[in-house]
Amino acid sequence: MVEVKDMRKELKPFLDKKVKVVGTLEKYGLKSEYRGGDTITLLLKDIRIELEGKTIETEHAWLSAGKWFEKANLTVGSQVEMNCHVKEYIKGYVDHRNFVDERHIDIGINRASQIKCNNVGGGQSFEEFYNSMIKSGKFISNKYNIAKEKAVQ
Repeated sequence: MVEVKDMRKELKPFLDKKVKVVGTLEKYGLKSEYRGGDTITLLLKDIRIELEGKTIETEHAWLSAGKWFEKANLTVGSQVEMNCHVKEYIKGYVDHRNFVDERHIDIGINRASQIKCNNVGGGQSFEEFYNSMIKSGKFISNKYNIAKEKAVQ
């Protein structure tokens, strides 16, 4: 595995390019949205990023779950193969009241497409995670329409 700092250097030549990403779905998470609500995120582990014959291996990456994810029928433990874009983004924390600004530029993957599940894991499904968040009182973003229709209220 490549160290995290080295991985960012290794990804620089891939910036703004579409790459093939293979990894294992480790767990779901929530990311707070600026205007309220939460976006569901995915933690992928043991990732392989491939482009033009070059391969980079890294420990993990977080990816926002868009509408594509509901249709992918993945469970925790599934091996996922997809195309993603490598992009810079601003990461960190800002507290204007206390004059704290701990932002920095990071490199990540986003805009997943052509998702394939190479093997289905036996863990928690998206629907199970979504339902547990709804039951706990979390407000999940409106973009997950399919899951909302199926969610147990």
